[in-house]
Amino acid sequence: MPTEEYRIIGPPGCGKTTYLAGEVEKAAQTRGAGAVLVTSLTRTAAAKVAMHDLPIPPENVGTLHAHAWRSCNRPQIFEDPKNVKAWNEEHAAFSVTADGAELDEASVDGIGVGKTDGDRLMSDLTLLRARMISEELWPQSLRSFAELFNLWKWKNNLLDFTDLIEHSLQDTDRAPSSPSIIFADETQDYSKLELSLLRKWSQTEAGVERLVVVGDPDQTLYEWRGS
Repeated sequence: MPTEEYRIIGPPGCGKTTYLAGEVEKAAQTRGAGAVLVTSLTRTAAAKVAMHDLPIPPENVGTLHAHAWRSCNRPQIFEDPKNVKAWNEEHAAFSVTADGAELDEASVDGIGVGKTDGDRLMSDLTLLRARMISEELWPQSLRSFAELFNLWKWKNNLLDFTDLIEHSLQDTDRAPSSPSIIFADETQDYSKLELSLLRKWSQTEAGVERLVVVGDPDQTLYEWRGS
């Protein structure tokens, strides 16, 4: 059953993050520090919220992928440069560009866009997964690449950033720390897949009383990855 969802929408510079921080502080005071979870899309945005010295545990403030990583028991990540290097050595025809195992404004999913054939395939694959398009509708070339990539990740016991969201959506009912209130920043850039996880974690069955989403549809930056 859906929980109460509140939306805070405003243009740049109007104080959305400051307002969010104030609401987080009030929620922590009334429900307890551990009952509040704050999530964003990028590490930069999460850091901006954390700069307000919030009265909640540090691990309760982070990107959606970071929270999903915790929910998946902290697996090894494909986007770690050493793992990308290993992939490139074994599959030179599909080499990809590593931007580091972080989420940032340059490359939210950790892989460069359009630099190599592998990058383009990876970008197309990420987009279809983010939009939750059935594999039956994927081009055959992309299905073949996905099969190769998934087998390689399985053999090396790795998950990629999108796997974190997919596995959390499939296998978890509650967000880490089992919060009663979830605040989500920059939600205009969440994909269908990411919003699906956020809202699954925000169900009343998961013990969540309120979901507060913050953003501005006019500031959407990541249509290329499914927002």
